[in-house]
Amino acid sequence: MAALFCASFNLFAIVILNLDILTRSSRPCVDFLFIALVGGEETQKLVSASVIDALGSNGILINISRGSTVDEEALIEALQKGSLRGAALDVFEVEPATGNKLTTLPNFVATPHMGAQTKEAQLLAANV
Repeated sequence: MAALFCASFNLFAIVILNLDILTRSSRPCVDFLFIALVGGEETQKLVSASVIDALGSNGILINISRGSTVDEEALIEALQKGSLRGAALDVFEVEPATGNKLTTLPNFVATPHMGAQTKEAQLLAANV
């Protein structure tokens, strides 16, 4: 099962192994949801509309793993209607993210995926 790291403003941190914990709560239990998962069938759209909704209107979602792990349409809808405070991604379902609706939203931040930008990774890539 994939693990997700969650933290709240009071610096309490937990690792959630099952997202049902978030969706079963009657009120948001985390302020930030940091997603660091492997890609693949098992994690595709694991962060679904119900998970995004469970974060609540003060929640912030941050995905640093694979674009396939977040349901982007559900994320766009939540950001547009204000049921999620904000989101930051350095990966998208479809890349390059040219024309992606997320990049037009004021409560969204996109950063370049820097995982392969180390000196060592660039040297390895040059030798392929």
